[in-house]
Amino acid sequence: MDENEISTQVVAVVGDVTALRVVDAPSYSMAGELLKKIAGMKKTIKTYFEPLKTTAKASHQAIVDKEKGELLKLDPADAHLRKQIGIYQEQIEAARRAEQARLDAERFAAEKKAREEAEAAAKAAQEAEQARLDAEREIAEKAAREKAEANAKAAAEKAALEAHNAAVLAALEAGNLDAAKEAMAAPVEAVPVAAPVFVPPPRVLAAAVTPVYVPPPPMVKAEIEPPKIDGLSGRKVWKFRVTDAGKVPREYMSVDKTKIMAAVVIGKGETKIPGVEVYQETIQNVRGVC
Repeated sequence: MDENEISTQVVAVVGDVTALRVVDAPSYSMAGELLKKIAGMKKTIKTYFEPLKTTAKASHQAIVDKEKGELLKLDPADAHLRKQIGIYQEQIEAARRAEQARLDAERFAAEKKAREEAEAAAKAAQEAEQARLDAEREIAEKAAREKAEANAKAAAEKAALEAHNAAVLAALEAGNLDAAKEAMAAPVEAVPVAAPVFVPPPRVLAAAVTPVYVPPPPMVKAEIEPPKIDGLSGRKVWKFRVTDAGKVPREYMSVDKTKIMAAVVIGKGETKIPGVEVYQETIQNVRGVC
Protein backbone atom coordinates (compact mmCIF):
# COMPACT_ATOMS: atom_id res chain seq x y z
CA MET A 1 0.00 0.00 0.00
CA ASP A 2 1.28 3.44 -0.93
CA GLU A 3 0.23 6.96 0.03
CA ASN A 4 -2.30 7.23 -2.82
CA GLU A 5 -4.11 4.05 -1.74
CA ILE A 6 -4.14 5.23 1.87
CA SER A 7 -5.59 8.61 0.84
CA THR A 8 -8.27 6.91 -1.30
CA GLN A 9 -9.39 4.67 1.55
CA VAL A 10 -9.45 7.57 4.02
CA VAL A 11 -11.66 9.62 1.73
CA ALA A 12 -14.01 6.68 1.22
CA VAL A 13 -14.45 5.84 4.88
CA VAL A 14 -14.91 9.51 5.82
CA GLY A 15 -17.68 9.70 3.22
CA ASP A 16 -19.39 6.63 4.66
CA VAL A 17 -19.20 7.98 8.22
CA THR A 18 -20.47 11.43 7.29
CA ALA A 19 -23.63 9.97 5.72
CA LEU A 20 -24.33 7.60 8.63
CA ARG A 21 -26.94 8.37 11.34
CA VAL A 22 -27.26 5.96 14.27
CA VAL A 23 -31.00 5.53 14.75
CA ASP A 24 -31.51 1.75 15.22
CA ALA A 25 -29.71 -1.54 15.88
CA PRO A 26 -28.46 -2.06 12.26
CA SER A 27 -27.09 1.48 12.04
CA TYR A 28 -25.56 1.04 15.50
CA SER A 29 -23.81 -2.15 14.32
CA MET A 30 -22.65 -0.43 11.14
CA ALA A 31 -21.25 2.46 13.19
CA GLY A 32 -19.32 -0.04 15.32
CA GLU A 33 -17.90 -1.78 12.24
CA LEU A 34 -16.88 1.56 10.71
CA LEU A 35 -15.26 2.58 13.98
CA LYS A 36 -13.22 -0.64 13.95
CA LYS A 37 -12.33 -0.02 10.30
CA ILE A 38 -11.12 3.49 11.15
CA ALA A 39 -8.98 2.07 13.99
CA GLY A 40 -7.48 -0.44 11.58
CA MET A 41 -6.74 2.26 9.01
CA LYS A 42 -5.05 4.35 11.67
CA LYS A 43 -2.83 1.41 12.51
CA THR A 44 -2.00 0.87 8.83
CA ILE A 45 -1.18 4.58 8.35
CA LYS A 46 1.08 4.60 11.42
CA THR A 47 2.83 1.42 10.22
CA TYR A 48 3.44 2.96 6.79
CA PHE A 49 4.81 6.28 8.04
CA GLU A 50 6.78 4.94 11.02
CA PRO A 51 10.02 4.07 9.10
CA LEU A 52 9.78 7.35 7.17
CA LYS A 53 9.46 9.27 10.42
CA THR A 54 12.30 7.33 11.99
CA THR A 55 14.65 8.16 9.10
CA ALA A 56 13.56 11.80 8.99
CA LYS A 57 13.77 12.10 12.76
CA ALA A 58 17.29 10.71 12.83
CA SER A 59 18.40 13.11 10.11
CA HIS A 60 16.68 16.00 11.82
CA GLN A 61 18.15 15.10 15.22
CA ALA A 62 21.66 14.98 13.76
CA ILE A 63 21.23 18.47 12.35
CA VAL A 64 19.69 19.69 15.60
CA ASP A 65 22.56 18.21 17.63
CA LYS A 66 25.15 19.80 15.36
CA GLU A 67 23.37 23.15 15.56
CA LYS A 68 23.07 22.87 19.34
CA GLY A 69 26.76 22.06 19.67
CA GLU A 70 27.85 25.12 17.73
CA LEU A 71 25.41 27.35 19.62
CA LEU A 72 26.63 26.03 22.97
CA LYS A 73 30.17 27.12 22.07
CA LEU A 74 28.95 30.72 21.82
CA ASP A 75 26.83 30.71 24.99
CA PRO A 76 29.66 31.51 27.48
CA ALA A 77 30.82 34.48 25.40
CA ASP A 78 27.23 35.63 24.92
CA ALA A 79 26.50 35.37 28.65
CA HIS A 80 29.73 37.20 29.56
CA LEU A 81 28.97 40.11 27.24
CA ARG A 82 25.36 40.36 28.38
CA LYS A 83 26.51 40.42 32.00
CA GLN A 84 29.13 43.10 31.33
CA ILE A 85 26.66 45.24 29.37
CA GLY A 86 24.09 44.80 32.13
CA ILE A 87 26.59 45.86 34.81
CA TYR A 88 27.52 48.97 32.82
CA GLN A 89 23.88 49.82 32.21
CA GLU A 90 23.18 49.49 35.95
CA GLN A 91 26.10 51.84 36.65
CA ILE A 92 24.75 54.34 34.12
CA GLU A 93 21.27 54.06 35.63
CA ALA A 94 22.67 54.62 39.13
CA ALA A 95 24.49 57.72 37.89
CA ARG A 96 21.31 58.94 36.19
CA ARG A 97 19.29 58.48 39.39
CA ALA A 98 21.94 60.34 41.40
CA GLU A 99 21.96 63.20 38.90
CA GLN A 100 18.17 63.28 38.90
CA ALA A 101 18.18 63.45 42.69
CA ARG A 102 20.62 66.36 42.55
CA LEU A 103 18.51 68.21 39.99
CA ASP A 104 15.36 67.58 42.00
CA ALA A 105 17.07 68.84 45.17
CA GLU A 106 18.19 72.01 43.38
CA ARG A 107 14.71 72.63 42.07
CA PHE A 108 13.18 71.99 45.48
CA ALA A 109 15.63 74.43 47.09
CA ALA A 110 14.92 77.06 44.41
CA GLU A 111 11.18 76.58 44.83
CA LYS A 112 11.46 76.89 48.62
CA LYS A 113 13.59 80.04 48.33
CA ALA A 114 11.21 81.64 45.82
CA ARG A 115 8.23 80.86 48.05
CA GLU A 116 9.95 82.26 51.15
CA GLU A 117 10.97 85.42 49.26
CA ALA A 118 7.41 85.90 48.02
CA GLU A 119 6.02 85.47 51.54
CA ALA A 120 8.64 87.88 52.98
CA ALA A 121 7.82 90.47 50.31
CA ALA A 122 4.11 90.15 51.04
CA LYS A 123 4.73 90.52 54.79
CA ALA A 124 6.93 93.60 54.23
CA ALA A 125 4.26 95.15 52.01
CA GLN A 126 1.61 94.53 54.64
CA GLU A 127 3.80 95.99 57.41
CA ALA A 128 4.54 99.09 55.29
CA GLU A 129 0.83 99.60 54.66
CA GLN A 130 0.12 99.18 58.38
CA ALA A 131 2.78 101.77 59.21
CA ARG A 132 1.20 104.21 56.75
CA LEU A 133 -2.28 103.68 58.22
CA ASP A 134 -0.96 104.09 61.78
CA ALA A 135 0.83 107.34 60.83
CA GLU A 136 -2.35 108.71 59.26
CA ARG A 137 -4.28 107.72 62.39
CA GLU A 138 -1.72 109.42 64.66
CA ILE A 139 -1.90 112.66 62.64
CA ALA A 140 -5.71 112.61 62.68
CA GLU A 141 -5.74 111.83 66.41
CA LYS A 142 -3.37 114.76 67.19
CA ALA A 143 -5.44 117.17 65.10
CA ALA A 144 -8.68 116.07 66.77
CA ARG A 145 -7.15 116.38 70.24
CA GLU A 146 -5.82 119.90 69.53
CA LYS A 147 -9.19 120.94 68.12
CA ALA A 148 -11.01 119.64 71.22
CA GLU A 149 -8.61 121.52 73.52
CA ALA A 150 -9.02 124.72 71.52
CA ASN A 151 -12.80 124.44 71.65
CA ALA A 152 -12.67 123.89 75.43
CA LYS A 153 -10.43 126.97 75.90
CA ALA A 154 -12.69 129.13 73.74
CA ALA A 155 -15.73 128.00 75.69
CA ALA A 156 -13.99 128.87 79.02
CA GLU A 157 -13.01 132.35 77.76
CA LYS A 158 -16.53 132.98 76.53
CA ALA A 159 -17.98 131.91 79.86
CA ALA A 160 -15.54 134.23 81.76
CA LEU A 161 -16.43 137.18 79.53
CA GLU A 162 -20.12 136.55 80.00
CA ALA A 163 -19.63 136.39 83.80
CA HIS A 164 -17.62 139.65 83.74
CA ASN A 165 -20.31 141.46 81.72
CA ALA A 166 -23.01 140.07 83.98
CA ALA A 167 -21.21 141.47 87.08
CA VAL A 168 -20.94 144.93 85.49
CA LEU A 169 -24.59 144.87 84.41
CA ALA A 170 -25.71 143.77 87.87
CA ALA A 171 -23.80 146.66 89.53
CA LEU A 172 -25.32 149.21 87.13
CA GLU A 173 -28.79 147.86 87.65
CA ALA A 174 -28.23 148.17 91.40
CA GLY A 175 -27.17 151.82 90.94
CA ASN A 176 -23.77 151.09 92.38
CA LEU A 177 -21.48 153.02 90.03
CA ASP A 178 -18.39 152.37 92.06
CA ALA A 179 -18.99 148.64 92.02
CA ALA A 180 -19.69 148.82 88.31
CA LYS A 181 -16.43 150.70 87.69
CA GLU A 182 -14.55 148.21 89.84
CA ALA A 183 -16.13 145.28 87.95
CA MET A 184 -15.25 146.83 84.59
CA ALA A 185 -11.69 147.38 85.69
CA ALA A 186 -11.26 143.82 86.88
CA PRO A 187 -9.44 141.51 84.40
CA VAL A 188 -11.41 138.86 82.57
CA GLU A 189 -9.95 135.49 83.73
CA ALA A 190 -11.11 132.24 82.25
CA VAL A 191 -11.77 129.52 84.76
CA PRO A 192 -9.55 126.48 84.04
CA VAL A 193 -11.60 123.60 82.68
CA ALA A 194 -10.98 119.89 82.83
CA ALA A 195 -9.31 118.29 79.84
CA PRO A 196 -11.92 117.43 77.23
CA VAL A 197 -13.03 113.82 76.91
CA PHE A 198 -11.36 112.59 73.73
CA VAL A 199 -12.21 109.31 72.00
CA PRO A 200 -9.44 108.37 69.58
CA PRO A 201 -10.42 106.93 66.20
CA PRO A 202 -10.24 103.12 65.87
CA ARG A 203 -7.11 101.57 64.46
CA VAL A 204 -7.45 100.36 60.86
CA LEU A 205 -5.62 97.12 60.09
CA ALA A 206 -3.89 96.70 56.76
CA ALA A 207 -5.37 94.03 54.52
CA ALA A 208 -3.36 90.85 54.08
CA VAL A 209 -1.15 90.83 50.98
CA THR A 210 -1.23 87.66 48.88
CA PRO A 211 2.30 86.47 48.07
CA VAL A 212 3.16 86.64 44.37
CA TYR A 213 4.92 83.31 43.86
CA VAL A 214 6.81 82.67 40.65
CA PRO A 215 7.58 78.92 40.41
CA PRO A 216 11.02 77.83 39.19
CA PRO A 217 11.47 76.36 35.70
CA PRO A 218 9.94 72.92 35.03
CA MET A 219 11.71 69.85 36.38
CA VAL A 220 14.78 68.93 34.38
CA LYS A 221 15.22 65.28 33.40
CA ALA A 222 18.69 63.86 33.83
CA GLU A 223 20.00 62.66 30.47
CA ILE A 224 22.67 60.04 31.17
CA GLU A 225 22.58 57.04 28.82
CA PRO A 226 25.05 54.50 27.48
CA PRO A 227 26.23 55.04 23.90
CA LYS A 228 23.99 53.83 21.09
CA ILE A 229 25.12 50.68 19.29
CA ASP A 230 23.53 49.93 15.93
CA GLY A 231 21.70 46.61 16.11
CA LEU A 232 21.78 46.45 19.93
CA SER A 233 18.83 47.57 21.99
CA GLY A 234 17.53 46.85 25.44
CA ARG A 235 14.05 46.79 26.86
CA LYS A 236 12.85 46.70 30.42
CA VAL A 237 10.55 43.86 31.44
CA TRP A 238 8.66 43.38 34.69
CA LYS A 239 9.19 40.14 36.59
CA PHE A 240 8.37 38.87 40.06
CA ARG A 241 9.50 36.54 42.81
CA VAL A 242 7.31 35.05 45.54
CA THR A 243 8.48 36.13 48.99
CA ASP A 244 5.63 34.65 51.06
CA ALA A 245 3.30 32.16 49.37
CA GLY A 246 0.90 32.31 52.32
CA LYS A 247 0.08 35.95 51.58
CA VAL A 248 -0.62 35.50 47.85
CA PRO A 249 -4.38 36.10 47.15
CA ARG A 250 -6.44 33.11 45.97
CA GLU A 251 -7.10 34.58 42.51
CA TYR A 252 -3.39 34.20 41.73
CA MET A 253 -3.35 30.49 42.65
CA SER A 254 -3.78 27.61 40.16
CA VAL A 255 -5.19 24.13 40.77
CA ASP A 256 -2.66 21.26 40.57
CA LYS A 257 -4.66 19.04 38.19
CA THR A 258 -1.90 16.42 37.98
CA LYS A 259 -1.94 15.87 41.74
CA ILE A 260 -5.77 15.69 41.79
CA MET A 261 -5.81 13.17 38.91
CA ALA A 262 -3.29 10.99 40.75
CA ALA A 263 -5.53 11.02 43.85
CA VAL A 264 -8.61 10.11 41.76
CA VAL A 265 -6.81 7.21 40.05
CA ILE A 266 -5.93 5.78 43.46
CA GLY A 267 -9.15 6.54 45.34
CA LYS A 268 -11.58 6.23 42.42
CA GLY A 269 -15.16 6.96 43.54
CA GLU A 270 -14.10 7.20 47.18
CA THR A 271 -11.93 10.23 46.54
CA LYS A 272 -13.08 13.23 48.59
CA ILE A 273 -11.53 16.59 47.74
CA PRO A 274 -13.42 19.80 48.72
CA GLY A 275 -14.44 21.74 45.61
CA VAL A 276 -13.80 18.79 43.29
CA GLU A 277 -16.41 16.44 41.73
CA VAL A 278 -15.18 12.93 40.92
CA TYR A 279 -17.08 11.25 38.03
CA GLN A 280 -16.73 8.51 35.38
CA GLU A 281 -16.67 8.62 31.59
CA THR A 282 -16.91 5.66 29.17
CA ILE A 283 -14.08 5.46 26.65
CA GLN A 284 -14.53 3.21 23.59
CA ASN A 285 -11.76 0.67 23.09
CA VAL A 286 -11.60 -0.52 19.45
CA ARG A 287 -9.45 -3.29 17.93
CA GLY A 288 -8.63 -2.27 14.44
CA VAL A 289 -9.41 -4.43 11.43
CA CYS A 290 -8.55 -3.77 7.79
